[in-house]
Amino acid sequence: MSNKLIELFSEEYRRKHAEELVKADSIIILEIPEFHINHEKFIILLTSSIKDDEFSAVCINSNPSPGNNHVVIHPNDYQFLDHLSHIDCGSIVAFSKQYLKDLLFREPHRYKGSVTEVTYIDIMLKVSQSITITDEQREKFNL
Repeated sequence: MSNKLIELFSEEYRRKHAEELVKADSIIILEIPEFHINHEKFIILLTSSIKDDEFSAVCINSNPSPGNNHVVIHPNDYQFLDHLSHIDCGSIVAFSKQYLKDLLFREPHRYKGSVTEVTYIDIMLKVSQSITITDEQREKFNL
């Protein structure tokens, strides 16, 4: 979406729209500084924190996770993917809800859609069974 087209909508509308996109099952592309990589990653939002100020997320990777702790997704189902990909269900990243809302307000093209209900359930099952998710993360995000 060009910046000129975005400007046709009021700031209030764009903020509300960005807020609505920050929900479980949303797919967003962004940088994850703590990963120390020089490219952006697709993430899938999972659950809100108990304090309701953060969202847990999992990353979409090109390669399978160790121990088969991933969910496979196909480019036929997600047009932004170039190849068969793997959702890493053994590692959780957290993002401030406000950060995500601000990001999508400024750069709405970063929202790529949402995973299907079946895929979301598969992810949640794998995450809930993962031995690499800490008790602190489970409690904080009700995993």
